[in-house]
Amino acid sequence: MKDVRTLLTDLSALISPPSGEIKVKEYIKEYIGKNAQDAEISEDALGTLTVAFKGKRDRSVMLAASSDESVFVVNDADDAGRIRFASLGKLSPSAAAYAEAEFENGVHGTVVPLDKNASLPDDPLKYGVDICASSKEEALRGAAPGTAFRPTSSLLVNGDVVTGPSVAAKAGVAVLLETAAILSGKEPENTVLLTFTSQGKVGARSAGPAAVAASPSAAVSVICVSDFAGGKITLGNGPVAAATTANTVADPRVRDALGAPVAVIERTRVPDDGAAAARFISAGVPAGVLCIPCRYQNTPRETVNVRDISEAAKILSEFVDGEF
Repeated sequence: MKDVRTLLTDLSALISPPSGEIKVKEYIKEYIGKNAQDAEISEDALGTLTVAFKGKRDRSVMLAASSDESVFVVNDADDAGRIRFASLGKLSPSAAAYAEAEFENGVHGTVVPLDKNASLPDDPLKYGVDICASSKEEALRGAAPGTAFRPTSSLLVNGDVVTGPSVAAKAGVAVLLETAAILSGKEPENTVLLTFTSQGKVGARSAGPAAVAASPSAAVSVICVSDFAGGKITLGNGPVAAATTANTVADPRVRDALGAPVAVIERTRVPDDGAAAARFISAGVPAGVLCIPCRYQNTPRETVNVRDISEAAKILSEFVDGEF
């Protein structure tokens, strides 16, 4: 079994735009095949991957994390050969200024402000990507409209702290894979559904259909929340259970059963999550959110402490045996 640092750095290296999470899903399948051979893997029409551990009881618990990351998408190029782009998710264009651009087709370039004399605005229309093309036509041959890219940087591992591109975006995947490794070879009380959702960074919509298919008795999403949000959100101090999400209040039964410190976070700082999507299906699903502290979210230098990931996996592996 890979240690959590290796797991997170491996995942960070894989660019995974919404609805284009192929490389991450391949990694998940390979990891489960080596570390949790008693689990069953399925994929739905929207690209959501579910890893199931059969339990003793005739009910299930859904644990969800998005497998994609926020990216930019090519929409045109200017006459100087600079790629023009739009946002898909919540990446900060201003934080990406002068960072390396990594395209999903293997092309690389540099994110540059179009007006070097102005302050750095948080508007993608004010930036371009220089791939050293001399014309619009040459630029679009290198990266056609619809091609995704992300601002990237070198990966830094400083003890338990990992910094780099999409580190926070992939932390939830790392938590669920670590949970799978803990559950392997055991028979949980409830059937456990580790749900790696597609397009989570653009609204967590695919979690709803996955929950409809599974009809879980309870659901928990794993997301990252900036430690600048205050309260108990502190890097390296362990995960917290959110009292509220972007759209709803976490179910107190699920929140308390997680056994993590409870944090009241500004709703604008808690993104849409898979549990929120699952909450409103059928007759309703009790749902909550487990938050991993991070720094510099939606920039090329996302930062997470792997101790928080390990602790989150331990919490979830115990949570799934609860009475729901």
